[in-house]
Amino acid sequence: MATNKRKSELILYSVSSWTDRDLQRYKIAEIEANGNTVFLLSKKDLQQTDWADKFEHGPKINRVFLSLHLGPLPAALQFWILLQDSISWGYWIPNPIPESINSVLKKGLSGKNWPKLRLRVRAIIVRLVKMLYFAVFRPDLFIYGGAALLTVPECCMSKKQVAGVSCDWASAKEFSSDVRCWNGEPDYEFAVFLDEYEPYHPDRDLLKNYSGVLPENGEYYFSELNSFFDSFENLYKIPVIVAAHPKSNYVTDNEFGKRSVIFGRTKELICSERCRLVLTHKSTAVSYAVFTRKPIVFLDVESGELGYRSGIHNLANQLSGRVVTAEQAASGRFLQLDELNRASQRQNYIKYYLCPDIKAESKVESAVLNILSIQE
Repeated sequence: MATNKRKSELILYSVSSWTDRDLQRYKIAEIEANGNTVFLLSKKDLQQTDWADKFEHGPKINRVFLSLHLGPLPAALQFWILLQDSISWGYWIPNPIPESINSVLKKGLSGKNWPKLRLRVRAIIVRLVKMLYFAVFRPDLFIYGGAALLTVPECCMSKKQVAGVSCDWASAKEFSSDVRCWNGEPDYEFAVFLDEYEPYHPDRDLLKNYSGVLPENGEYYFSELNSFFDSFENLYKIPVIVAAHPKSNYVTDNEFGKRSVIFGRTKELICSERCRLVLTHKSTAVSYAVFTRKPIVFLDVESGELGYRSGIHNLANQLSGRVVTAEQAASGRFLQLDELNRASQRQNYIKYYLCPDIKAESKVESAVLNILSIQE
């Protein structure tokens, strides 16, 4: 319910530009409806010299700054925060990604030819640098959507840790069976591939440590991907439907061998009773497959960068899932369609990456609203 009373000023920082989907996922309207002022920042905004002029000024305004990404803040942001008289700052990570948390310290790619040692050493160095950084610039709070985040330096070094829930968990809890159908829902059995918009993802130009498929490897990547799909369809006699990434801008379906590409319906496709299997690299949307107990096959691609491929294996390890290459798929090595995720792995995944406290409130904005009311 809307109120005329201003409670706090919330500043949210995202590396990527804000989209309508982001506004919905982070429940911006609901936060504002509780009387709070919300400002949205992106990395692109910081290129303007007057980026901070739009914020309210004055000691009576209680401010909370939250970054939606792990890692040190841009220097301009960090020093602006230090200069403020009344502000609490920290991180809000409602959608933890297993591979970004665990890196390759526990499990990674198998095979003696993989330079896993180099990745392990790099991960250790990055952690040490972060610990030093956050010892100097210590966050006031850290809101986490999964218990696995309790191990990251940003959380360990924060003055206060607050349990929340994942955006995907909150969305799945709201997603009842009576809204799973839409006019374009397939009337036949299918498998769904969770597109990650590689090699075109816009975050590659924004994140220093981004790892995916290099643009020059795009042709090889789609060749591998369609080889997967061909092998799967020949084996199980059901088509693969592509659930397009929300930031994707595919003009045609040529990249996917003329297969059906559906936008804005990832959740509905996974939860459909006609969906037999979920194919993914390491999409966070796999959480819907976990929630609905759908079998999952993890697709490894030789065209991917080493960090990206390691991430695929790390995510599969969380669910004891099988990782398949294009060559293996051609020989018929796929997970059986009736095989579900093991119960213990499923519960662990929910705890560590979706909802740290199963009894906690399931609204993604609740933890932020509680912080804002405390700041009042």
